[in-house]
Amino acid sequence: RRPGRSVAQGYERLFDQLAAIRALRRALALRPGSFEIENLLRKLYGEKVERWHFPMMNDAARNDAYEAAIRRAVTPDSLVLEIGAGSGLLSMMAARAGAKQVIACEQNPLVAEAAAENVRLNGYADRVTIIPKRSSDLVVGVDLPRRADILVSEVLSDSLLSGAPTGR
Repeated sequence: RRPGRSVAQGYERLFDQLAAIRALRRALALRPGSFEIENLLRKLYGEKVERWHFPMMNDAARNDAYEAAIRRAVTPDSLVLEIGAGSGLLSMMAARAGAKQVIACEQNPLVAEAAAENVRLNGYADRVTIIPKRSSDLVVGVDLPRRADILVSEVLSDSLLSGAPTGR
């Protein structure tokens, strides 16, 4: 077996699922309340969004600690980079703390889409940009106007110890 083939197949499957999710969203807009469409969407979301995202987002002590640290670090001139945006929560904290600009990357396209929507719905789209790519693929001068002043992240992975790619 050729090395990397399973990774390529995984990405092909991911993009097929993303296309299916987008089609189902359009179908749900045409047939609001459709049990069948909502059920299929829930199934696909469940396969693509890690379940540990949800308890993390609702952990008040964790969130308060992050927000306090971000408030201490951010200035009105700060360019903040968030790696592994998830829901966009830390990026919005940085914007709320007064950062001039926040760039966040998220490798999972579905999660990146949700983060961008969260940012928009919370009124931070003028200062927070979600980029659907891995942090190692970001390019200064293309994705970021310059090197970031502050880095925020909460990447959870056991691959840091194993030497395997982190996926972020």
